[in-house]
Amino acid sequence: MTTKTVSGVVYEIISPSFWQLKGYPVDISFLGDKWLLACPAKEPGETLFRYFPTREEACAMISQAFIARGVIQ
Repeated sequence: MTTKTVSGVVYEIISPSFWQLKGYPVDISFLGDKWLLACPAKEPGETLFRYFPTREEACAMISQAFIARGVIQ
């Protein structure tokens, strides 16, 4: 499996259209015309979804969340 670091965050690249955040249950998948970011919600068993026009925008949102929480600088 290939990994790639984007803005300080490491992703496992399952395929060109499916990236998973290494060590976290967060993934980005291509749906043909947009990218879907999926991550667990605070409520057990629930998932949050958000759509992005590009993978880079989805990765940027993840990086911003990690910076806001002090996980990365």
